[in-house]
Amino acid sequence: MTIGDYIKLCFSSFGEISDTGIEKFALELGLNPSSDATSNDKKQVFESINKFMDKILMHPNSVSENGHSKSWGVDALENYAKYMFKLYGITPDDEITSLVGFSVVKDASNIW
Repeated sequence: MTIGDYIKLCFSSFGEISDTGIEKFALELGLNPSSDATSNDKKQVFESINKFMDKILMHPNSVSENGHSKSWGVDALENYAKYMFKLYGITPDDEITSLVGFSVVKDASNIW
């Protein structure tokens, strides 16, 4: 598997990345997208993608003037939890769903 293939695979859990995006992502890490991916390359790519998604999903709603206090909205935290479940291919059970605070609509048509 090439580094480019691995980048595409990692991004596939939440969308599609273009070939140009793959190349840019690899080059920013100092990697050649057409080279074979070593375990160190895979680790570097995975960590970089996690940092990328953290920046997108986990930005604070407010920061105090002196910068020592940050607050996040519930939506941002729920979106981050959804991303983490999707990233690892996890379908949360009812207990975890309620613990995280997801709203769930269940099919109750068989009760009628």
